[in-house]
Amino acid sequence: VLKNSSIAQSEMIISGRVLLSAFTCWIIIYYCVFRSLRSVGAVVKVCFPLPFAILISLTVRGVFLDGAVDGFKNYLIQWNTTVLTESTDVWADATGQVLYTMSICVGVMTTFSSFNPRSQNVALDKNIIGIFDFVVSILGGAVVYLFLGHKVYDCEQRGEECEDVFNSYGIDLIFKVSNP
Repeated sequence: VLKNSSIAQSEMIISGRVLLSAFTCWIIIYYCVFRSLRSVGAVVKVCFPLPFAILISLTVRGVFLDGAVDGFKNYLIQWNTTVLTESTDVWADATGQVLYTMSICVGVMTTFSSFNPRSQNVALDKNIIGIFDFVVSILGGAVVYLFLGHKVYDCEQRGEECEDVFNSYGIDLIFKVSNP
């Protein structure tokens, strides 16, 4: 909600866009909690496909950027395996991400299982959720690397050196994409 000001480190300015987004999320959460299960279905019908639509639109946008092919090659073809063998942090982060995303579906399935009919195939639901988790993770990574490829292309056009962008990993990748 706060953004750094250029005047002093102690002064923070409230970002209107982020504040509005946070407020909207809290209204949706309040609506779900206040109205209980009657409202959850309506909210899920909007909130479930929305991230997929955004991810697909970002993928389509990223594919048409200059340098996106190089980013995609660095994502799926030209791997830097030294990071995987020299550091255990990458493996710990990857394992934590998988366990985090899968634990969300287990909690929801346990919570709402009493509302399912007895004939509901929970094992099939679990497999579908796991497949969607995998596809979204791969697609999200592709989006990040498509935009990283474009960012490296822009750096090269300006005559700057940016090749180390692809050698980093972790949460800071998304900030390298979003910040100019």
